[in-house]
This record gives sequence, structure tokens and C-alpha cells, in this order.
Amino acid sequence: MVIRGNTLTTVIPVPSFSVASKVTIEVRRADGLTARRSELDGFAGAMTRLRGAYDSMRGTSPVSDAPDVLVDAMQSGDRMSYHPEGAQEEIAHFHKVTPKPRQLS
Repeated sequence: MVIRGNTLTTVIPVPSFSVASKVTIEVRRADGLTARRSELDGFAGAMTRLRGAYDSMRGTSPVSDAPDVLVDAMQSGDRMSYHPEGAQEEIAHFHKVTPKPRQLS
């Protein structure tokens, strides 16, 4: 199994089968994870935007550079890829360090 944290994708390799064979692949997830789905909404898009912001800021070096909080948030997906067992904590950390939009009054 390969976890791709930036896109929240899991790749499960399976053996080759004849196209004439009927194959059933069953994937189970831990109880309660479906109820927490909203925590993942928009994550992949946010990771893409963070990468774009990082690349833009790095392009202005040495005048400016990407702040540590941006780098920390952007690396969330990489850390999940390396340590999928910590994904829940990593998602919580991502939401903590990623700025929220402010409502104008």
C-alpha cells in the first residue's frame, strides 16, 4: 500500500488477473472515519495552492522567502506519506497552522 499525503490518495497494489475472472476487492476503514470526512474537504486543493505560494515566494529570493508556517503546512502531506499512522494528528495540525479566511464587517 502506498499513501500519497498531498492528494489523500491510497494506492493498493493487487496481483494481475485475467479479464475473464471475477475479482472482488474489499477495502475497510476504521469505524467513525466517515463521520470525520469534512476534516478532509478541500485538503488536496489547499496543498496545491500552498505549493504555488511557496514556489512564488522562493522565486523572489533573496529579497523574500517562504515563511516557516507555510513550509510547515505544505509539508503535512509529505509527513503523512512517510508516516500514515499519524495522518489524523497531521490533519489536525494542518488545520491549526493554516490561516482561516477572515470575514469583513
